[in-house]
Amino acid sequence: MKHRRLAPALASLLILTACAPAEQPADQPAAEMAADETMVGQVYPNQPATAVFENDRVVVQRLAMEVGAWVGEHSHAGNQLVVAITGGTTTYREAGEETSVTRAPGEVFWVDAVAAHDHAVQDDVIAILVTLADAPAGMAGAQAYPNVTPDVAFDNDRLVAQRLSIEPGSWAGEHSHAGNQLVVVLKGGTMVYREGGEDTEVTYADGEVFWIDAVEAHDHTAKDAPVDAVLITLK
Repeated sequence: MKHRRLAPALASLLILTACAPAEQPADQPAAEMAADETMVGQVYPNQPATAVFENDRVVVQRLAMEVGAWVGEHSHAGNQLVVAITGGTTTYREAGEETSVTRAPGEVFWVDAVAAHDHAVQDDVIAILVTLADAPAGMAGAQAYPNVTPDVAFDNDRLVAQRLSIEPGSWAGEHSHAGNQLVVVLKGGTMVYREGGEDTEVTYADGEVFWIDAVEAHDHTAKDAPVDAVLITLK
């Protein structure tokens, strides 16, 4: 029981971990609270983002934007990764000028510190916002699997984000995780995990978000249909 699982939060991405999710007591909140209570996520005046996970390294929020609804003038402090779950076109307004940017479903991008601005969408857009704690860069690298090679979607001195699709019956190959990893599920489904000679099935919903602790060597595959995900490894 090595990763911390949360309720579904958006449409899907996932890089497959290797253990069944830990059962939580009924009185335990779904999202883990950070040890540093001063850490906050992104704030929008008109449309609050929903917190889906928090620890001492990240605050993760889900933002569902409706067509034509402006989120309100705001700024970003930087150190924020965004995963576009559904994709679509966003119009940005800054200093009286408007520009439009179209994101593909599953696109991953970094937000630097920016001046106060506003934005609205031309399509219904769902995004996951990952705000990072102010911590020094580490030495962790991308996740490796013997039989499959995830695509690197984004890489800087703070994190590396990879996209992976696991096909039914295609085993990733025995591997381990170093910890400090956040998974966002793009396309859910049932995974089969193999560890210590035993197989365990875990079903993920589209949009689940969870944290991976360090785990022992294991393997996994999709059961009935491909499972797609993004694995964010914090450095």
